[in-house]
Amino acid sequence: MTRGTVKVRLRPIKLAFLVNPEDKESLLKAIEINTFLWGGLYNPIIPTYRRIPAKWKEGPFKNTDAQSVEAELAKALLEIEQLRSKFDS
Repeated sequence: MTRGTVKVRLRPIKLAFLVNPEDKESLLKAIEINTFLWGGLYNPIIPTYRRIPAKWKEGPFKNTDAQSVEAELAKALLEIEQLRSKFDS
């Protein structure tokens, strides 16, 4: 009989929560869900805005809309995850 070894590596499901920061109930729900998920620490809560907050306009987001900021943040999180997964191997 032939024998072999199989290595199984479990990884947590990767999630990101898009939450309106003014909606406290949704924010608390995202936090609550993350406390029960495996890898919850690595599931970011991303604030979503219709318009960029006034404070942000003083800095590097002067001429940017909220959707562009969200898209770039999601892209950066994906790149970070890809880099991190290289170190996990």
